[in-house]
Amino acid sequence: MWRSVAFGTAAIVAVPLLILWSIVGYILSRPLGVAAVISVVVVLALTTAAEVHERLVLFDFVAVLAVAFGALVLLPKKALHESLVLGAFLAYAISRRVCLTIENEKEKTYADWITVLSCVGLAWGFVCAQKYWIPARLEELTKLEDKLYKTHIMTEYKMLKVGGLGTVHIPYCGEQKDESRLPPLNLVLIHGYAAGNAFWATNLQTLAKQYNVYAVEWIGIGRSDRPDPSYKSYEDADRFFVDAIERWRKEIQLDQFVLAGHSMGGIFVTHYALKYPQNVEQLILISPAGVGYPPKDNSPRSFFFRVIRYGWGMKLTPMSFVRFMGPFGKRLVRWILQRRMSWLPDTSVLKTGVLDSAMVAEYMYHNWALKKSGEVAIHTHLLPGAYGIKPLRDDLLPNQIQMPVTFIYGGGSDWMNFEYGQEVVDRLSPTQYATLKKVPYAGHQVFMDNSADFNSILIESITLGTLSK
Repeated sequence: MWRSVAFGTAAIVAVPLLILWSIVGYILSRPLGVAAVISVVVVLALTTAAEVHERLVLFDFVAVLAVAFGALVLLPKKALHESLVLGAFLAYAISRRVCLTIENEKEKTYADWITVLSCVGLAWGFVCAQKYWIPARLEELTKLEDKLYKTHIMTEYKMLKVGGLGTVHIPYCGEQKDESRLPPLNLVLIHGYAAGNAFWATNLQTLAKQYNVYAVEWIGIGRSDRPDPSYKSYEDADRFFVDAIERWRKEIQLDQFVLAGHSMGGIFVTHYALKYPQNVEQLILISPAGVGYPPKDNSPRSFFFRVIRYGWGMKLTPMSFVRFMGPFGKRLVRWILQRRMSWLPDTSVLKTGVLDSAMVAEYMYHNWALKKSGEVAIHTHLLPGAYGIKPLRDDLLPNQIQMPVTFIYGGGSDWMNFEYGQEVVDRLSPTQYATLKKVPYAGHQVFMDNSADFNSILIESITLGTLSK
């Protein structure tokens, strides 16, 4: 009884505070242009009212405010420049009001409100321009990604944007005398949910000694374009992601490649291979999501999973919570990563320090907190528990997919059930090359949990797949 009362009391107190926090966050995270238009229009309306009712002419406030907003828009995006603009306007507005000689109380009220709202409006624009509420920036994301590569890639690499998709290309850097490897195979890596290209940082150099490697981000994730997710059906959403990969292929001018996808990326690469089979030499599914059917009784049994189910129904994502936290979003991401690290095997590149966890947390924050776009795939393609809305086992049929297929799962605590993949392999094996391999000790983040063994197994798998043709 007392628990229910305590919970109800906490909810009564918390709900208004959360609503207020949401409103403040919404206001302070608007684009600078929105703040500029609203502020100038409000001050213009007030100065017009002052001129009509009291014959008080203060239109210079509007003009100077508009110029100040123009300076915020046009000047280089540096805190010093924008601080100077704000300071200069505040000095102007305050001195202008002090110098006004007004005896009429109504005129004083108008003048005071015009001064205050002008200053508040520009301060609002300054906060929006500086992104103080959600300090996520594409420039920072790019710098952090590059730093992670510089630590682990010793040969040439290029960070590109091809067909609107964030791309890192590591050209083949193996033994040139081995003519059997020339020209090398092209290997395209597609990351999983809540990830980005930088998650492959400790794998790329080794793989580039065997292949011409491309790591590619989904549309709406990482450095990729982030269009508004306006699709209304599963098929529209699937085209949104899959056709973006085909536009990327055409622009980068690859005819054929080995296509590998991790987790939810496994769904997109499978659908790509089905739609454009002539481009895919082999299909590699790394701990793929959405392979098997959901259990018949999939109702949540614990309070934690009931909360997740509720959030799922509300179309919320982990990124939604990070943005909602505003200036505390970075702390939330660091906490999430620290919690995840406590579950990782001792071989993980994060746990051993091979990959800088602080830098990865910062990278994750900027990736997650930027504009909402591709993250909604979790709702368009998955059910709670990472079961597919349209399970991959219904697509991976002998008469539908002919190229070699390899499943790679973690041999440790991988929460993707390898038995679903094994069922697909058993069904494909009589008519084509299909196999399943496990990376020792690794969990779901197979390529990070045991980077060295993953690289070896992936290379071996591609070799065997090539020989099977």
